Amino acid sequence: MSENLLNKSFVEDFAEDMRKYYIDLPFHNFDGHVMNSVNYFNHLTEVLGRQDVDIDRNLGHLALYAHDANYHKDHIAVGHSYKEEYSAEIAKNELANRGMNSSVIDKVSQAILSTRYDITPESNLDKAVRIADVGNVMGNETEFLKNFGLIIQEAVERKVPIEYSFREYCQQVEELLSCYINPPPVFINNSGEEITLQENMSFARRNITSLSRLTVGKLVKVTGVVLPDSFKAS
Repeated sequence: MSENLLNKSFVEDFAEDMRKYYIDLPFHNFDGHVMNSVNYFNHLTEVLGRQDVDIDRNLGHLALYAHDANYHKDHIAVGHSYKEEYSAEIAKNELANRGMNSSVIDKVSQAILSTRYDITPESNLDKAVRIADVGNVMGNETEFLKNFGLIIQEAVERKVPIEYSFREYCQQVEELLSCYINPPPVFINNSGEEITLQENMSFARRNITSLSRLTVGKLVKVTGVVLPDSFKAS
């Protein structure tokens, strides 16, 4: 299959097939986080498109549909160093089985790998997919806190040990999310000009830094989340 046959129908079929790699986790699920990431990506590419930055939506959608595939499984047990690597491998195999050419497969795989917190994205596509993955940080405060609560709820349900106080946990998440916006992504448009998402990054910084002031009471009030014992004691 040639790259110019990568169309909406192909992407939609791929999306449906990706569902089998997700389970109904509070946060890392298909209908919630994955579809929200796709919507954030669409918004970002629309904003960037008005500034003459071209990003292939089909490639971005393929990457985001697969970027947390088998998140619930042990990536180390199947020979991968980190989860993004495992998800990228799944995407590569699924696309190859559909006859997609290596150029598309490599772009999708690299975009998925770019969602890891300590990776420096290179292409406009990689940067947009990476930011879309944490797109909830650019939303309003309530949306941001609800997603934060879902991540905590997911850890509790999966019995992931959280050996930190609430304040320490907030600090860790703040540092992690800051990796995605500091330095802020710089996109290159068709004229070679540097384009930044100043308004979006402003919202993101506001939400991320608000974690340093977040209280247990406010989080529970907004989200209704069930907290781990270490949080209750803090």
